[in-house]
Amino acid sequence: MCRVLALSLVAREQFDFTEAAQFAVAAARKVLTEGLPEGTLLNINIPPGEIKGVRVTRQGIKNARPVITEHIDPRGKAYFWIGEEYFRTNSAEGTDYQAIESGYISVTPLKSDMTDHRALTAIESWNFVNASEVLQRG
Repeated sequence: MCRVLALSLVAREQFDFTEAAQFAVAAARKVLTEGLPEGTLLNINIPPGEIKGVRVTRQGIKNARPVITEHIDPRGKAYFWIGEEYFRTNSAEGTDYQAIESGYISVTPLKSDMTDHRALTAIESWNFVNASEVLQRG
């Protein structure tokens, strides 16, 4: 049985991993004791500053665009830094973003299967998978 935990300290500066490390140990012990449903991983985000508690959340939506900047390393070689520019997040009640913004550790159970199961039937009806015109080379 696979048990997966992903932990992130949500901070851009002044990193203090003390509480994050303590919670990581507690979360790992709990998962080893209780287990996780098959195919589930826990995405855990720890806010900076004082921790008010823990909330089990759903995944919010992050709207960001990549920002690629060129820099020069100490040896004079160019490298590219790939970051993100956030322009909106969904911090609705019950989401990971809302919990973090309110000072709570967010524990979000995720599945690695991102298939849109509701769309499977609709897209299958397009009937292009076996369409001979798609497979012909012309």
